[in-house]
Amino acid sequence: MKEVEMKVIDVPCDILEQKILGLGAQKTFDDLVVTQFYDYPTRLIEKAKDLVRLRKKGDTAYLTFKKYVEDATVKIRREYEIEVSDFTIADTILTALGLEKTLVISKWRTSYKIDETMFEFDRHLDEYCFIPPFLEIESTDSTIIWDYVKKLDIPLESVKPWTFFDVKRYYEEKTKKSI
Repeated sequence: MKEVEMKVIDVPCDILEQKILGLGAQKTFDDLVVTQFYDYPTRLIEKAKDLVRLRKKGDTAYLTFKKYVEDATVKIRREYEIEVSDFTIADTILTALGLEKTLVISKWRTSYKIDETMFEFDRHLDEYCFIPPFLEIESTDSTIIWDYVKKLDIPLESVKPWTFFDVKRYYEEKTKKSI
């Protein structure tokens, strides 16, 4: 499946949430998400700009591989995901295959859906709580995302084709400048 998404940063999420609800969005999720990223000791997966993750979303666990697709305007990945019945056993299998856990992220996620477009508000916890809440818009095509950016009156400078790691770096730098 092709994943097309954009992050919306530095915009009050409570205002965006009300606007999304005003467009008729339905809430689909509101719970804790724990994500573990994996790579080989040589960082082969990271060097290819790909991603392997095990995620627990509420009571459900997913194993995902994302293959990088070059695009400067939006974040696009080929995403392959399966539901796994046991998070702990999936973790054991990944480490037995020689992968190591490189990062663990906990966040509270609230998700809304309009047709095939997801609007996901993330509030990071624990060591990443310095990252303010932000919105991720995911759809099947970049034109749909840009249409929603316009409908929601989101400033273009707040819309980024970023990964979590880009968001993290941005707020680490911003935090350093404000100290």
